[in-house]
Amino acid sequence: MTQTSFSVDGGRGAAIHEIVQGITANPLDLLGEDPLRRVKFLMKKERDDLAAIFEYGDECQWLPLSLLRSKLFHSTQISVARADPKSRAGRVEEGPSSNYVAQQVLYKESTKHLQRVSLAAVHVLRKERRGEDGVVEDMQRWREASDAFDEFNRAGLESDAPESPEVRDAFCFALDPLRMIQECLTRFSKQLENMPDWKVRWEQDKVVFATQFESLYPGADDSGEEDRND
Repeated sequence: MTQTSFSVDGGRGAAIHEIVQGITANPLDLLGEDPLRRVKFLMKKERDDLAAIFEYGDECQWLPLSLLRSKLFHSTQISVARADPKSRAGRVEEGPSSNYVAQQVLYKESTKHLQRVSLAAVHVLRKERRGEDGVVEDMQRWREASDAFDEFNRAGLESDAPESPEVRDAFCFALDPLRMIQECLTRFSKQLENMPDWKVRWEQDKVVFATQFESLYPGADDSGEEDRND
């Protein structure tokens, strides 16, 4: 993706860019705060899908399988723990609503989305003449940015000439957090690609975690027991 820099109205944009360069907060959280929340670069569910990667930080790059296990089986554990003992066996058998392969697909699709929404933001900045020459390096890149903007139909992306100063600021602030999210997600996806046999690993882990849940929570291994005692 093209690296971007920009200046706005007497250096105001350069100041914004300098502030964003010092980001230490979770970039996903920044997208939910003013002024960035005024443009739906990522919907809440889209941010939630990626949250675990940023909650674990650099550790997720070294332990990708541990992150996936935590993300997928933690919700099942909560469901089993809170369930009535008579329904726990069904919750264990039902298991997580996703799997390791589906998560890899999700992360790849999220990376593509981030690339497109970043281009859409560049298009708005360029159209507003808020960017320096070189934000879009050639006419082909300019057309790609314009086409990316046209793909979106969500709050803040209805017009490429926003009237609200807050919305214009949202585009200025967004480029660096979006880049940071995309780079982290790309690194994590590569880690996942380096681990083979995800389908086999998933089937093995389902059995291991089901066995552990049955051991931890009374009733989780009693499917059909009541019927046999009648």
